[in-house]
Amino acid sequence: YKSRTPSLYEDPSGKLWLGSNDGLFLFENNVATPITEVNSLIKASISDLLQWGDYLLVATRGKGIVFYKAGATFIANEEQGLLSNTIECMAIDGNNRIWVGTSKGMQCINALGNDPKQWTYFQVNYQKGLPTTEVFDLLYDDEKFYAATGNGMCIFNPDAASLRSTLTRRLFAN
Repeated sequence: YKSRTPSLYEDPSGKLWLGSNDGLFLFENNVATPITEVNSLIKASISDLLQWGDYLLVATRGKGIVFYKAGATFIANEEQGLLSNTIECMAIDGNNRIWVGTSKGMQCINALGNDPKQWTYFQVNYQKGLPTTEVFDLLYDDEKFYAATGNGMCIFNPDAASLRSTLTRRLFAN
């Protein structure tokens, strides 16, 4: 297996997933097996992988997020309310909400059910306290988010974001 692979994820059962420029692969017994159910849908580079309930979330550069579960795979993209189809990173908060980082800012997805058109989306961007719109990585720890951005790192409380109160504390800025 020699494809560029920006993302690795080991699921709770110990399976190793590879997110590459050629799609999603399952790595078992030293063999990378393509997941055609996903790869036939996206034809895009994968930037991040994350478990959310029964689904493996597959962040792409250009097609949004694939929610993969064998036989029940679907996509959330700009048509359904995503800020951008180019997703850099993802994280899950303590309320099981999905947070995504893009070049247009950060977004919280409150996903209830399997219909992305019925979900609620909340955008966090420069106007709401993010130091820049570029979000390269997210880490959720101890009820706080740490966001790696194009203008330093910031820390914020995800529950405060929904209240539109003071969001961020910027650290290590240029």
